[in-house]
Amino acid sequence: MEDRDTPRLDIHCPVVFLGDHVIGKGTITNLSTAGCGIHSTTLLNNKNSLTVTVRLPGEEEPLMVGLAAVRWALGGKAGLEFIRLGPEGLARLRRYINENRTEG
Repeated sequence: MEDRDTPRLDIHCPVVFLGDHVIGKGTITNLSTAGCGIHSTTLLNNKNSLTVTVRLPGEEEPLMVGLAAVRWALGGKAGLEFIRLGPEGLARLRRYINENRTEG
């Protein structure tokens, strides 16, 4: 997720995640095709691997990420890297980000 050349979208949308010994929900604060930043009352650590369901604003179907790794966590914030996101999900996410981001 450190590849900052990947376009990022500042966003506030619901996320639900599930992994070994952890289940929770929160808000995505930024999003790219490589991963996302989240705020959650569920504390995560960099040993967590998760399945993630993202509710993109204006989209009917949730975006499913089969595997995401927590790359950093501090208090109620965490950074996730998307490891397994199928080609259709990746194309959908890329399209959504490109349609909704504004050039600075």
